[in-house]
Amino acid sequence: MLCKKVKEIDSKIRFAGVINERGRLVAGGIQDESSNLVDAKTDELIFVEVDLRIRMRKDFDPYFGKMQYTTTKRNAM
Repeated sequence: MLCKKVKEIDSKIRFAGVINERGRLVAGGIQDESSNLVDAKTDELIFVEVDLRIRMRKDFDPYFGKMQYTTTKRNAM
């Protein structure tokens, strides 16, 4: 539900998802009318990288508070 609401904010948002602590997509996905730009294996690698980034940022929790979420914005190709 949350991922759907995020994608409804702007048609330029291609993807909104939630991953678990192992970098597995558990909710969300690409916009209905969008095609996936990469294969499933590359998607998996991206999610693992995001999970790693999140875990590394936890080192800063004592200084800045607990991280609630992360976003990535890229320029269109």
